[in-house]
Amino acid sequence: DIDDGDNDRSSGATAVVPISGRWRQVHLCLWRALLMARHSVGSVVLNLFLYFFTGIYIGLAFSEETFTPPNTAQVREQCPMPLISMENNILPCGAGQKFCSICDPMKDSVGLMGMTLCMGLGALTVANAVRTFGFERPVFWREYSTGASPVAYFVGKDLYELLMSVMSTAFFLSGFIVIAAPMATFGRLFAVIFALIYCVNGFGYVFSMLLDRVNAGFLATLVAIIISIMCGYIGLPLKQGYYAFYPYWFAEGVFTAELWELTNGAARDHLLPDEDFEPLVASYADSRYYYQIDRFATDCLALIGFGVLFRVLALGLMYRQVIQRRA
Repeated sequence: DIDDGDNDRSSGATAVVPISGRWRQVHLCLWRALLMARHSVGSVVLNLFLYFFTGIYIGLAFSEETFTPPNTAQVREQCPMPLISMENNILPCGAGQKFCSICDPMKDSVGLMGMTLCMGLGALTVANAVRTFGFERPVFWREYSTGASPVAYFVGKDLYELLMSVMSTAFFLSGFIVIAAPMATFGRLFAVIFALIYCVNGFGYVFSMLLDRVNAGFLATLVAIIISIMCGYIGLPLKQGYYAFYPYWFAEGVFTAELWELTNGAARDHLLPDEDFEPLVASYADSRYYYQIDRFATDCLALIGFGVLFRVLALGLMYRQVIQRRA
């Protein structure tokens, strides 16, 4: 077994003069990560194709249309008044108006798709993320003992993972879009899925700093799967409490991306030029999932914000280990 450096206290003193400028160190750490990827290109390719096949497997569950809009106004006008008054078939409208269940979408599996994507991508990504730093502790301690900056090491490794996140997103969508039938454009799906992968990478970094490398992967994967239920699909009465969980922002982004063409894009203008479904869809999204369908950019930025927060926390935990090692 290779000692991970957790229990080694023999090197109490470290060099106080840095090897070079901090930005130079970031460049060297990034270059080193790229060279390691070059020497283990088989593992990199295998990991990318794991995302590709994950996209295919999840896409199989959503190979049919994920959302069918409500009936048109002409049909809704024929809704009998007794049905409107039935308690179990009443939904609140945005203007405080009541209307019957015929105003619901005829089919909706977008919420389930958001939760499934969050579970699948979250588990796959976090299992990779814990290895970024957890498996290289001996390397970090060796470079730190020669005066390397922890920040430069962290940023250099994370920049490499950022590049891998872009490639992983592209490979996943290549498999997903071939099999599934999403209404969202490639660009919108790419943006929200990349933001999720970026976020979950930081989530994995935290676990790699808190736990040893044997247990970090198992626990991080388990937590990533469990926390995915906080996406709004289950219907827990949390409302704004969902804001504290990254799966909510991802699932809302997926829902917004899927319904964008229907409420704002070409599908509405070309297929249903005389029908405005946006108020009905907005009311349904709020009452069913607590989603707002007009803040896609906010959803992506929230995921990026969570990712930055997780990275700051992970870097702080790394510095805590450095301080403990000096003691």
